[in-house]
Amino acid sequence: MQTKLTTEQRSIPVKDGTVILSGYSVSAKTEKGFLCLHYGCAEDQHTAKYSPATCKIKRLVILGHDGYITLAALKWLFDIGAGIIQIGLDGEIILASAPHREHIAIKRAQYAAVDNQNGWDITTYLVTRKAYGQAQVLSKYAHNATCTYQGDTLDTTRFIKSRASEIKQARSIPEVLVLEGIIAVAYWDAISKIYLRFKKKDSKYLPNHWLTFGARHSLINPKVNRNATNPANAMLNYLYALLYAETCIALLGVGLDPYAGIIHQDNPYRASFAYDVMEAARSEVDAWLLDFVSSYTFSRHDFYHKPDGGVRVCLPLARRLAETASLWRAAVIEPVHKVRGRLAR
Repeated sequence: MQTKLTTEQRSIPVKDGTVILSGYSVSAKTEKGFLCLHYGCAEDQHTAKYSPATCKIKRLVILGHDGYITLAALKWLFDIGAGIIQIGLDGEIILASAPHREHIAIKRAQYAAVDNQNGWDITTYLVTRKAYGQAQVLSKYAHNATCTYQGDTLDTTRFIKSRASEIKQARSIPEVLVLEGIIAVAYWDAISKIYLRFKKKDSKYLPNHWLTFGARHSLINPKVNRNATNPANAMLNYLYALLYAETCIALLGVGLDPYAGIIHQDNPYRASFAYDVMEAARSEVDAWLLDFVSSYTFSRHDFYHKPDGGVRVCLPLARRLAETASLWRAAVIEPVHKVRGRLAR
């Protein structure tokens, strides 16, 4: 006998303007003026119907790549000004888009900024904000951390603030990036020692390098941060992907080009300017994750251990992380408008 699904089981809530579809048989279509959403199969099905006047949807987030969205649904979302983010099972952003209007004058100013004072001002603003944000994170989550610099043992938080104060005194963008790199080494060394809590019954199944935040770089390819090899960095990469998507959408919304970077060099298929601007909000992501880690007990089933040693966030936890999209949407508003204001002068 088939079990009857309850209303609670079938609902798809809108949380802080974000609605999330995940798993199998994802669909988004319209019916008589309503947006109809669905995901799941058998007894684990979720459906919802929304009116454009009352839904308050700002972002539709799709986790995975099984299902469809109709052209009519795209038009429905466009009409209410909602954006779409699609994240693959590996945590990569497949799509990040929202209704926007072109603004060629501001884009011309953005393209020229690589070689003028605007580019310098934007660089120092973004990197300085990132550095002070990192110092604030450490003051809360690793306030006793120390680092070694030029033979001296120093308080890491004070060290980062000291280096951050030097950024505006630098004479070139490469010098700014050197200071950023020095700060990053001290910051991630302090973060790496923070522990994660796992269920006691799972402890014998876990590699030792899963138990702490660990090194920011991948153990598979130490030159990059992608393909995380422990749970903490897998979650951080997932959250950074959300931040990246929200930054792309915010830049499009004010007429800027997410691909034409100033700090990050041009790279085919990479939104380099989004990576520039999101630097200013990375510490907010770090703080959220450290707070989450301090209060959550993980299961080994929250993560998938890939054959090459990489770690992927499994779907239930991925949904929990995706629910933070509204936080990063808010976090990038000020940096995006500060950057646009600089270019519009």
